[in-house]
Amino acid sequence: MIFFLSLFNNIDEKIIQLIGKGMLYYIINTIIILLISILIGKILKFLLRKIGKQISKKTTTTLDDRIIDVLLSHDVSISLIIGTYFSVQSIAETLPKRSTFYRTFDFADKILLSLLTIVIATALVRGINLLTRQSMIATAAKNKTSFDRAQSLLIKRVVTFFASSISIIIILDLFGQNITSLLTILGIGSLAIGLASQDTIANIISGYTIMLDHPFRLGDRIKLQSGEEGDVYEIGVRSTKILDFDNNLIVVPNSELVKTRIINYSAPHEETRVVVDFTLAFDTDSRKAKELLTQVLKNEKEFLVKPEPEIFLVKLTENGLQFKIVGRVASVKNQIKVADRLRYEVYELMRANDIKFAAPKIAK
Repeated sequence: MIFFLSLFNNIDEKIIQLIGKGMLYYIINTIIILLISILIGKILKFLLRKIGKQISKKTTTTLDDRIIDVLLSHDVSISLIIGTYFSVQSIAETLPKRSTFYRTFDFADKILLSLLTIVIATALVRGINLLTRQSMIATAAKNKTSFDRAQSLLIKRVVTFFASSISIIIILDLFGQNITSLLTILGIGSLAIGLASQDTIANIISGYTIMLDHPFRLGDRIKLQSGEEGDVYEIGVRSTKILDFDNNLIVVPNSELVKTRIINYSAPHEETRVVVDFTLAFDTDSRKAKELLTQVLKNEKEFLVKPEPEIFLVKLTENGLQFKIVGRVASVKNQIKVADRLRYEVYELMRANDIKFAAPKIAK
C-alpha cells in the first residue's frame, strides 16, 4: 500500500509540472485513481488465489477455502467502489459547493458509500454464516450427533436481519434522514401490524422456540396428539411440515405444536423396539414352540445384538398361550417392515411343524 501511495504521489507531481492543476489535471487524476484501485483489486485476487489457496490446502478444514472464496468474490468490487469514491471526491473539490454539479457529485458519493456498505455487509453475512455452520458441524461431529440444519437456518436468518437493519440505518444516515423519527414511525406501525397479526406472530415465536428447544429435528419420525404420524420434512418460521406414510404433506402451525404432546420415535436414539404378539393353541408344546421361535430370531438380521431379542410366554388366556417376540432395530423406519417379516416367518414355521394358532372363543 505504501508503494502505491508513493507511486501515485510521484505521478501526481509529474502531471502538475506538465499541465498544471486545472480541470484536466483532476480528470486525469480520477482516471489514475480508478486504474490503481482496479490494479490493487487484481493483485489482491492474485495473492489470494496463489498464496492463500496454497496455505489453505495444508489445513484439514475447508473453512479457510470458503472464506477465501468469499473474499475473492468481493475484493475487486470493494476496491473499485473505493477508487470511484475517491475519484468523485477529487473532481468535487474543484466545483463550487453550491453548484448543481457539486450536489450531483455529492449524491454520487453517498450512492457509492451505500454500495460499499451493502457489499461489506453481504461479505460479513456470508463469512459469519460460514463460521457458525462450520462450528456447528465440528461440534456435531465431536458429540457424534447429526448436524442441526434448522438451527443453522435460524442463525443465518438472525444474522441477515441484523446486518440488513444496520446497513439500512447507515444508508439512511448517509442521506441525512432522521433515524429517530423513522424508528418512532416503525414502532407505531409495528404495534398496529402486531395487533392485526397475533396468530402469525405467535407462530413465528413458536417456530424459534422449536428450533432452539429441539423437541424434534429434521427427519425425525413423530406422532401428533391427533394420531397423525410421519417424518419431519421442514421446520419453518411459521409452520412445520410433516411427510406422512402416504407421501402427503401435513402442515401444522408452530403455535399448535408447542402446546400439544408429541411422541418423538427418533429421540433420544434412532433405535426402537419391535413387538409381535400371537397366541398358540393350549395343546401346543411350549418348549418346542420357543425353540422354533428362537430360530426365527436368529434369522432376522436387522435385530440388534444388544440388547438380545427375546421370546416371552406372557399370558395364559382362555383362548390359548400368548407369546410375545421383543427385539430392537436400528431405526424406527424399519419397525413395520421387520414386524411384518416376523409375522410371516412365525406363521409359516408354525404351519410347517403342525402347531396350531388359538381360535377365539365365541360367547354363547
